[in-house]
Amino acid sequence: MENSKKKRLRHLLAILGLFILFALGAFKNQDDNLIQKIVTHFKFFNQNYLQEKLYLHLDKPYYGIGEDMWYKAYLVNGTSLTPDSTSKNVYVELVSPDGEIVQKHTLKVKNGFAAGDFSIADSLQEGTYSVRAYTNWMRNFSDDYFFKQDIPIWKNTSEDLLAAKGTTRKNTSRAAEGNASPALDVQFFPESGSLIAGIKSKIAFKAIDGLGKGIDITGNVVDEAGKEIAAFKSSHLGMGSFMFTPAYGTNYTVRVKAGTDNQPQKFSFPQVQERGIIMQVNNFPQDMMYVSIVQNIADNAADKEVVFIGQSRGVICYASKASLTGTSSIISIPKEKFPAGIAQLNLFDAATGEPLCERLVFISNQQDKLNLSIKSNKTSYKPRELVQLDITATDQKGNPAVANLSLAVTEAAVQHKAYARNLYTYLLLSSDLQGTVEQPGYYFKDQKISTLQALDNLMLTQGWRRFVWEEILAGKFPKINYGMEQSLSVSGQVNHLSGNKPWPNSDILLYLAGKDPVWIQTKTDEKGRFFADQFDFYGKVNLIVQARNEKGSKHVSIVLDKHVSPPLPARPDKLTGERPPFIAAYLDRAEKKKRTDEAYAISKGEHLLKEVVVEGKEEEDVGPGIIKMYGTPDNTIKMDDLGGSASSYQNILQPLQGRVAGVQVFGTGPEMAVSIRGGGTPLFLFDGVEVELDMISSINPAIVETIDVLKGPAAAVYGARGSNGVIAIYTRRGPGNYGSQQEPGFVTTSLAGYYKAREFYAPKYNVKKEAHALPDMRSTLFWSPEVITDANGKATVTFYNADNVDAMRVVAEGITNTGLIGTETKAIGTEPREMSN
Repeated sequence: MENSKKKRLRHLLAILGLFILFALGAFKNQDDNLIQKIVTHFKFFNQNYLQEKLYLHLDKPYYGIGEDMWYKAYLVNGTSLTPDSTSKNVYVELVSPDGEIVQKHTLKVKNGFAAGDFSIADSLQEGTYSVRAYTNWMRNFSDDYFFKQDIPIWKNTSEDLLAAKGTTRKNTSRAAEGNASPALDVQFFPESGSLIAGIKSKIAFKAIDGLGKGIDITGNVVDEAGKEIAAFKSSHLGMGSFMFTPAYGTNYTVRVKAGTDNQPQKFSFPQVQERGIIMQVNNFPQDMMYVSIVQNIADNAADKEVVFIGQSRGVICYASKASLTGTSSIISIPKEKFPAGIAQLNLFDAATGEPLCERLVFISNQQDKLNLSIKSNKTSYKPRELVQLDITATDQKGNPAVANLSLAVTEAAVQHKAYARNLYTYLLLSSDLQGTVEQPGYYFKDQKISTLQALDNLMLTQGWRRFVWEEILAGKFPKINYGMEQSLSVSGQVNHLSGNKPWPNSDILLYLAGKDPVWIQTKTDEKGRFFADQFDFYGKVNLIVQARNEKGSKHVSIVLDKHVSPPLPARPDKLTGERPPFIAAYLDRAEKKKRTDEAYAISKGEHLLKEVVVEGKEEEDVGPGIIKMYGTPDNTIKMDDLGGSASSYQNILQPLQGRVAGVQVFGTGPEMAVSIRGGGTPLFLFDGVEVELDMISSINPAIVETIDVLKGPAAAVYGARGSNGVIAIYTRRGPGNYGSQQEPGFVTTSLAGYYKAREFYAPKYNVKKEAHALPDMRSTLFWSPEVITDANGKATVTFYNADNVDAMRVVAEGITNTGLIGTETKAIGTEPREMSN
């Protein structure tokens, strides 16, 4: 497993190296010092700071209190977009409107995929929640890398309706005169970053309201005398652009009208530089991209040499060196050199290495897209009728593709936002831009010039980057504080009992109780730290950690590390405005469904109260999850009956010596031996789990409640294993409920493992049940986090329709092992309505 991981990583780095070497062929002078420096540092950065991208597919865009939220995690390599990341743990959190984590799951990633669910408790308040997902490795960088999605959760009562009604966001406008409304923020972005005197330039802008949403505006640029120099109007979600030729020494002001407000507001405008260089990009042709380098440098510097770099997904895709002999030069770049997604174009001063300007563009490369087709066996369905969906996956050449998909089917009354993000738009667009991208699907709806212009305006106004070129060229790289987790782990610190001085070279024994108990021995390092991994379990288990210093003394303190979630950013405003009309009907159906859950045998209460019926000999329950398979033992030692003497024992077997006839304990530590009536080594049980003598001898007597000894017929229930007798040790709390206990050299606690996703329940009406007489009010008709197409690119799923559903919406998303990304939405019955943004 580990060798396979290393091979995949070496293969990825080899591919990355080939890409860079291939790109070097575009340089005119391969031995140029600056070029080599850029390539070397860039290659080092991307080999040692691999980018991970994480996306969650949720079954619905909003929920009611008491419902279940189903999701699938897609973890991909940021360069290849293949589902083969080196991280194996994903953390998913449900965050309340108050910024508190109300649920948190650790998911085990298998081949880049994981699935989970949240039960939305009745005790939760109504409001805008957030789902946040990340890996440990992502924590080394900005939380802009985390997956985040706001989720409205509604309550079917009137008491809590809109607790934050009428609230507004803090003033984020940047008004030049201080007279702009707090509800409006307008910013201006010269193409490639600078506004240079005398050069006609493209100026992009973005306007948002008090909730951070794009708002339509009109405006004009005026000079100091109040003369209009340019007029502009937003084209999509408050964004737009216009051409403008600035004059040096002139201070410009912008007057803006937003929405229906006829009162203009004043905003500042970028300062004009006297001299400089800019890049102007024409990215609208289908196959080519044209980059114009324009300057107004003085004549004695007219022969300035520059280096042009184009990179995407961490790979240098194009590079060239040019000598600017005039006021402008043009570089023609075939788009086929770039993969689909955002490309970053940079211009450097060849003599000094100084970054001069930067531009982001989006490359639409259809070869990276997976085609998905969904066909139903009927055009409409009766209530509770069997639905069959046939899914086909192909590449751009029509060849069948093996894809790992997630599939959500909801009633059409569940309204989705227009042009909402999906797996394709997130991995190629939103994950590489700063902040929230509104309606990301809009930019992929067609290839009309207006759509391409809107996408280009987005690149100009909302771009960000993983690194700063000045730092990369100076060899300044981020500090790595969080590793790529390959499994669950336990770590901590061993110190002297007083003074918190680290105690190096201490012996550590870790015991994880459970269905498959594990115990590990290790040592602390020179700083008193210890670490153990390769744990793989679900749910909660008991953890026992014992430490002995290098002198064999237990007089040390143990501090276990806890997984602390990254800081939470400021939360958005709670639900504001009037409750949408369709929500009332949705919540009414959700409430009715909740009442019928028990009849379908999936209520949460039933899951917690399963009755266990055991035939034959009655078994004694001695704690959560512990069952005594035998009757009355031959002897029982209760540790509390020993009084103060219990703490004086070096191990848990010493109390048996002299108190239980026939039991003999010889030696201590590794040399210890135990026999019953002179026989061989007995069978040892720890909270009902078979363990070795070495484990028993290391248990702290303080956590033990009773010790049972079976000498004769009582041990026969264990067959040949109990032929030498049985010694059964039971802790005070039992598995899953030790609580936390700490004593010198000893710690017990509960350790959370991976979350095991529940199975989505959908009734099967082909077999009659009494519960089927009740109404079926499901809003999510079907959910599957794993639908895999075969070698022919085919997959088929079936499920039964609910009551009163005459139309449904099917959403499929997925990816292939080669990084082809596909999404598809199909309406069955009638067209699903789209809610306003």
